[in-house]
Amino acid sequence: MKLSRNYIHAFIFMLVYLFAIYFWSQPYQDRRIPYGEYDAMSHFEVADYMSYNDKSIVGLPPYIDIRYGTDNKFRPHTLWYPPPFHTTLGIIP
Repeated sequence: MKLSRNYIHAFIFMLVYLFAIYFWSQPYQDRRIPYGEYDAMSHFEVADYMSYNDKSIVGLPPYIDIRYGTDNKFRPHTLWYPPPFHTTLGIIP
């Protein structure tokens, strides 16, 4: 049985693709914690604050305001996304 070139190329492509996924996922294979950059952590903090206090907010909590207070050039010390974005994350848990 002879394999065509297309099958061989597809097989090689799949091997390279699966290796790339495996290599990309190395940072969180040993640690069983959610993986995200610093921005993802800040979104989680705001959503967690809304969930804990059971209300939607516009002004930043003090511990988040230290880092992100001046990022919103239009209105400093407020959320940089509309409140519904973080409110839906806060409702999920």
